[in-house]
Amino acid sequence: MRYGSYIPNFGPYGDARILAGLAYEAEEAGWDGFFLWDQVSKSTLTPTVDPMVDPWVALAAIALRTRRIRLGTLVTPLPRRRPWMVARETVSLDHLSAGRLIFGVGSGGGYFDFEALGEVSDTKTLAALLDESLEVLTGLWSGELYRHEGAAYHITAHPHLGGSHVALESAVAPRGSLGRRHPHRARPAPHRDAHPGADA
Repeated sequence: MRYGSYIPNFGPYGDARILAGLAYEAEEAGWDGFFLWDQVSKSTLTPTVDPMVDPWVALAAIALRTRRIRLGTLVTPLPRRRPWMVARETVSLDHLSAGRLIFGVGSGGGYFDFEALGEVSDTKTLAALLDESLEVLTGLWSGELYRHEGAAYHITAHPHLGGSHVALESAVAPRGSLGRRHPHRARPAPHRDAHPGADA
């Protein structure tokens, strides 16, 4: 069994330097993982003026401050992200952290993170976007020239992104803890970690 921390990206934790310091302390204390929420608002909570930090900026700071601890998002609502941008970000962060990234994904939900921003919000569409986005990510991570024709995304030809060993985890629930591991993976990860909310 491995153990990790699960930290929001807003309020008192809405600062990349604070999160990097906490991750360093967690590593020194022997924890195995340090994971951040990936939200643009407080989801089901009424938005406030509390500070928020982009989780990917914070994770880059965490990667540079730590050496061993696994890191990532729990979870990224993939349907509101462009998969080619996510592919570049995850590969870059995985290389920066020397292969320590665990990428948690889900379909997403919550009025303030989706409908209030003009994003699609019905669960069937979100689930379809999640599946197609995972397919695109897998192709872009493969290290090969990639083409894709799908319902939502069309890629005529794209050079590889350098390949990746990103450990990919997929959540059943729209938000919250991880539920199941998704079969899509660019290449086998060095090892798989269990953390709070993940099935062993």
